[in-house]
Amino acid sequence: MARKPSIIIYQMIAICSLASISFCHEQSLLDRIRSKRQVHYLDTDANVNCKTPDNEEGECISILDCESLYSILEDRRRTPEEYMFLTQSHCGFEGDLPKVCCPLESSEPTILTSTTAKPQPVVELTTEFRPPSFPSGTDNRGMPQDCGRAGRIINRIVGGRPALLRDWPWMALIGYNSMTRPAWNCAGALVSSRYVVTAAHCIIDKRLTIVRLGDLDWNTTADNANHIDIPVERAIMHPQYNRARRTSDIGLVRLRHEVTFNDDIRPICLPSSDLLRARNLDRLSPFVAGWGSLGFNKSEQSQLYEAQVDVRSNEQCAKDFAKLTRVTIDHSIVCAASPGVDACLGDSGGPLMLPHENRYHLYGVVSYGIGCANPIYPGLYARVTEFVDWIESNVSS
Repeated sequence: MARKPSIIIYQMIAICSLASISFCHEQSLLDRIRSKRQVHYLDTDANVNCKTPDNEEGECISILDCESLYSILEDRRRTPEEYMFLTQSHCGFEGDLPKVCCPLESSEPTILTSTTAKPQPVVELTTEFRPPSFPSGTDNRGMPQDCGRAGRIINRIVGGRPALLRDWPWMALIGYNSMTRPAWNCAGALVSSRYVVTAAHCIIDKRLTIVRLGDLDWNTTADNANHIDIPVERAIMHPQYNRARRTSDIGLVRLRHEVTFNDDIRPICLPSSDLLRARNLDRLSPFVAGWGSLGFNKSEQSQLYEAQVDVRSNEQCAKDFAKLTRVTIDHSIVCAASPGVDACLGDSGGPLMLPHENRYHLYGVVSYGIGCANPIYPGLYARVTEFVDWIESNVSS
């Protein structure tokens, strides 16, 4: 049987960390690709037809045999849209060898660039549409009524991927005093025109200086993001926060002035109603997003990533953490993880999100984990439904 040379590339749906949600050790694996091009072989006779991300006819083959996608892989100057197209072209593995859906008619794929377009990827089941508008202003609790609207509603993400502009317009970077530029060590979620929800451990004994809203990649201006930086007026830690036990790990950051909402900057909804507070999260797959590191003891990364994690019951989570006596799993905690996906470092304080009637609601705050993407211990999140009254009382005061 004839055999063709193939390569090992990074696993397109494997992630080193949850809201870092980035591909693992990309450069070292690219080096391995080049060194093994002539020594690793894969039977490609069983190739199947597929659809490319722009809905063209394609063939599921080794990326080595698809010049157009291989050129994207090697190009360090590739755009976020090209990066997205490459990951969405993944169509399976043979052993640990990834394949891509290579266009039949053209060696140059069409890259989707619109945040409101409707992609049809092979692996990721994603539906995009512009949610309807909602009343503006605030309700009688001082909370914004026009909350939770994003550029699109995402039904499913397999693994993780770079976020697009306006995917999560409430995402906040929390900056700390540093010698040159702010140190973006935590994240948060905008819940009103003046308040960001984050983790208590992000604000205790810390020198918060600034909050950035509306950004996609904090290390470049080429992402077309219209971000704003707002000084911090004060930080409010939950009064029952227990640093040793990791309980009530939630806090608020009050901005020095109010934010004007637009398509790039908008608050997420709180699960305030009785129906939303009573929602059972077990076995659901909420979304996470953040700018965390590439993994435990790895370098930081500046691009916003998104993924999904699966919620575990608190009973199972308590068993998982049974040997760690200083960790308390109670009703104020949500446990969630997926294979290869977890919260990491700079993701602290970031949101755990679920859609309801086309609006996203904040159900968790990234709190704690054992390393990054630990296969034994899931990530821990502060359960926002336990703290809604406290949040709203501070926002309205």
